[in-house]
Amino acid sequence: MYSAFTNLARVLTVICFCSFFNQSVAQCPPAIPSAIFVANDSVFLQWNTAGAGNYEYAVLPVAQPQPASGTPITTTSVGVGGLSNTTAYKVWLRTDCGSSTFTAWQSISFTTVCGVPVSINIDSITSTSAIVSWSKVGNNVSYEYAVTTDSIAPPASGTF
Repeated sequence: MYSAFTNLARVLTVICFCSFFNQSVAQCPPAIPSAIFVANDSVFLQWNTAGAGNYEYAVLPVAQPQPASGTPITTTSVGVGGLSNTTAYKVWLRTDCGSSTFTAWQSISFTTVCGVPVSINIDSITSTSAIVSWSKVGNNVSYEYAVTTDSIAPPASGTF
């Protein structure tokens, strides 16, 4: 009984060892991010063609792990919206080599920029004052403003 168990263990070891070497390995070049444009709520990414024509991407908060899969795409650029401003993200990108094989994920990190108010209201205007207000923008915690008569060159800094 003991020798049969030992022989069975050797057979299982050989089977596991062989299946490890039979795994599919991607044989196409990886897509490498080459340009990135970051806004307050979106990102635009471009990459080299990698000769394949099929890719997968994912945009996740930087603390999340590498994805198991991504969104399929056949172009070499993508814009992703709906992101939170002043938040760190990571773009994950890989090439689909066909036959259910993919290259390793390539990634690039970025942080969305601070949002800019788009709706500014000016009320109660007099010769010496006015009330200026705007809606809160995303995660912004403070704002800076400047009052000037120069409509061409904005000041380098203002009042918090």
